Amino acid sequence: MINVDKCNKPPDLNPLEKPGRLYPSMKAVQSWALLTYFPLAMGDLVVLSDPHWQFLLHLSELVDIVLCPVFTSGMIDYRRELIADHLAMFCQLYGEVKTVCA
Repeated sequence: MINVDKCNKPPDLNPLEKPGRLYPSMKAVQSWALLTYFPLAMGDLVVLSDPHWQFLLHLSELVDIVLCPVFTSGMIDYRRELIADHLAMFCQLYGEVKTVCA
């Protein structure tokens, strides 16, 4: 299993220079660390029913399942459902994107 710890911590994020683009860029393992620890660090400050927060938590669960080193047949079925739910949540929150929601 890949170790997500302090050696893979995300870099400091600068203010957005262009809408939707964060600087500096991160390696995949740094993005994974951010996704793993961000909910733990910020969870007490967020309204739990916020749909964007629920989307982030759902994404975190999906990433955990997708990156699991071993799958059972039940996990594969669950992963299919998580992906379908995640795409539906994305389309509901952020509008239809033809390449994603078609």
